[in-house]
Amino acid sequence: MRHLEGQIQTSDGLTLYSQSWLPDDQPKAVIAFCHGQSDHSGRYANLVNALIPAGYALFMADLRGHGKSPGIRGHIMSWEDYRRDMTALMEHAQQAFPNLPHFFGGHSMGGLIALHIALDNPPGYRGVIASAPALQFAFEPPAALVTLVRFLSRAAPRTIISNQLDASGLTHDQAVVETYKADPLVHGKVTPRAAVELTTTQADTLARAGQTNLPLLILHGSADPIIAADGSREYYEKASSTDKTLKIYEGLYHEIFNELEKKQVLDDLINWLDAHL
Repeated sequence: MRHLEGQIQTSDGLTLYSQSWLPDDQPKAVIAFCHGQSDHSGRYANLVNALIPAGYALFMADLRGHGKSPGIRGHIMSWEDYRRDMTALMEHAQQAFPNLPHFFGGHSMGGLIALHIALDNPPGYRGVIASAPALQFAFEPPAALVTLVRFLSRAAPRTIISNQLDASGLTHDQAVVETYKADPLVHGKVTPRAAVELTTTQADTLARAGQTNLPLLILHGSADPIIAADGSREYYEKASSTDKTLKIYEGLYHEIFNELEKKQVLDDLINWLDAHL
C-alpha cells in the first residue's frame, strides 16, 4: 500500500489538505470519499484497510474548517463551499487516474454532500456511496435553540458553538469512542450559518431525490442515534436510479465502518463496488 499526502485547490482559491491510499499495483477503480462534520480524513483506517487490499484507490481531503485544512472550525457561509471542496477532491482523483472507473461518496455530512452532488448526476462516475448520510437528525432540537441559531445565522454567522454530538452514539466499540474524544483534529464545533445551511440542504436533497439516476448504495445502522435511518430510506425510495441498493444494519450505530460488525459492512461495500466495475 502507498500513502500520499498533499494539497488540492478549490474553485474559490482555498488549499485543502488531502490524502490518498493506493495499491502497490495498478488500482482497478478509484473512490473519492468525504468525511463528516467535525471529522477528518485521518479517521478512516478501517475503510482504507479494506479497500486498498481489494484493489481500490481511495482519495480523501479535509473539508474547509476541518482537520488539517484552513478555515474557521465548522464554518461555511454557503453549502456551495462544501460542494466546491468535494468537487475539487473528485476532480483530483479523476486527474490522477483518468482511465479508470470512478466512484464518489461520503459518510454522515460527507454523505449528504455526496448525495446533493448526485442530484446533478455528474458524468463519468459508476456510482455514489453514502454511509449514514446526514439527511435527517435522529433527535428533535429544542425549538428555542433552532430559533436562536437561525437568528445568529443572520446576525453573527461565524459564532462558534458546540455541535452537541454525543460520541457514545458513534459506535459500540469503546476504544474508537475514546480515541475520537482524544483526537485533537476532532473539533466538535459548528457555526450558526453552517447549521442552517446543513438543515436547508437536508430538506432540499430529500425533496429533489428523484433527480438522482446514478447507481446508488446507501448504508446505515438501524440504531444510529445521531442520523436517522429514515432519511436514508426516504432518499432511496425517491431516487430515480434503476440500480439502487439500501442496506440497513440491525442495531448498529452511526459509524458503521467503525462498528464491531464492520467486516460485514465493508464486505458489502466491496461486493457492490466489484459488481459495478
